[in-house]
Amino acid sequence: MFGRKHIGCMDWMNFVAFSSTLPVLAHSTTPPRTAHAQPSQANHVQYVPPEAFNGSVVPSFISNDFGFDGARMSNFNRSVWDWWYFDVVSPTDNSSIIILFNLAFDIGLLGGSPTTAANADITGTFANGTRFSYSTEAPNGAVIVTAQEGGSSGSWNDAGMTWSSTPDMKTYVVSIETPLINGTVTFESKAPPHYPCGPKEPQANLQIAKNFGWANAVPDSDAVVDITVGGEDVKYTGYGYHDKNWGDKPFVETFTDWYWSHARLGNYSIVWFDFIDDESFNTVSSYASKDGEIITASCKEGAVKVRPVDGPYPPVGDGKFPSAFNIVMDLGKEGILNATVTREVTVMDVPIYKRWTGPAKGSINGGPEMTGVGLWEDVNLLNPLA
Repeated sequence: MFGRKHIGCMDWMNFVAFSSTLPVLAHSTTPPRTAHAQPSQANHVQYVPPEAFNGSVVPSFISNDFGFDGARMSNFNRSVWDWWYFDVVSPTDNSSIIILFNLAFDIGLLGGSPTTAANADITGTFANGTRFSYSTEAPNGAVIVTAQEGGSSGSWNDAGMTWSSTPDMKTYVVSIETPLINGTVTFESKAPPHYPCGPKEPQANLQIAKNFGWANAVPDSDAVVDITVGGEDVKYTGYGYHDKNWGDKPFVETFTDWYWSHARLGNYSIVWFDFIDDESFNTVSSYASKDGEIITASCKEGAVKVRPVDGPYPPVGDGKFPSAFNIVMDLGKEGILNATVTREVTVMDVPIYKRWTGPAKGSINGGPEMTGVGLWEDVNLLNPLA
C-alpha cells in the first residue's frame, strides 16, 4: 500500500443537484456518512459507504431503460460484489494496463478488503514485458453516477482514482492520481455494447450464469494511455476494453473455471466467455462486431466453442494453464470464425488465475488469415490457492 491522495470535496446535496447537469463525473465528493444519494432528473447517484451493510441486498439481473453501466446492488454487505474493469493492450509491443474498481469485502471477493467496501487495483506491463502493480482503498467510500442513456462515472474517495464517461458510453476516461501511478487512460468505443445473450435492450437477462452478472459497455475501442509509473513515462495507443461483473453470493462459490477474452482480429472486434458454474454446468457467450455493427451477440449452445490447445476440457486442478486457445465462433450469415489466441506476455500470475496478452490469428470459412492482438484469462478455482 502506497498511501492515498485526497480528492477535493463539495457539499453533498449541492453535488447531487449539480450532477444532474453533468454528462460525466469529473471529480468526487466525500459525503457525510449519514447521507443517502437521491435520484436527480437526469442521473442516478449512489453513495457506497465504507462500512458493510448489515442486511440482505437486492441485486439487478434484468436490464431496463436506465443505467447500463451503473451499480447493480442496492447495498453492499460482506457477501456481494460489483466491479468495473478497464484494460488496454498495445498492438506494437508488450505494453498493457488493467484497472479494476471494486465494491466488495474479503468474503465477497478474493482480494477484497476486510474493512472497506471500495478498493481498486492497477496492473500492467511495460513495453519490455516487465510487470507493475498498485492497490489502494477508498476509506470514505465511493460515488457512482449513472446516466439515463447508460454511461457512468465513479470516484473512489481519497484513493485518487476515478472514471467518467459520456452518457452514450462512447467515450471513457480513467484518471489516476496516486503516489505510484499518475495520468489518464482514454477509450473511444468502436463496438456497440452488449449483454451476455444479446445487444443492449430492456428486459434482457444479465446473467452469464446464476448469481453472476455481466454487462460489456465497450467491447473494443481505440485507447490512449498517458501515465507515469514510478516517474517513468508510459505512453502508447492500443486496443481498449471495458465491462463490469457483479454477484449476489461470494465470488468463489459461483463457478469452478472460466475462460474469457477480447481481441481485435482484422476488422473484427470479438469477445468470448466460457463459464463452468459451481454445479459443473457450462454456459457460453459470444460477441463479434465489424464497422460499428454487431454481427453476433449470443449465449446459445454452439454460439462459441473455446478449447485449450494443450490441456484437458473441462479443466482440472492440476496447476497447469493453457499456452493457447482455439476458438470457433458462429458469425451467422458471415460464416464460421476459426481463431487461435496465444499467450505471449503474462500480466497476472497467481495459482488460480492467469491473464495474458498476445497475438491472435484466424479466418472465416477458411478464407484469408486475419491477425491481431488481445487479452485473455483463465480463472481456475479447482487449483489450490497456494
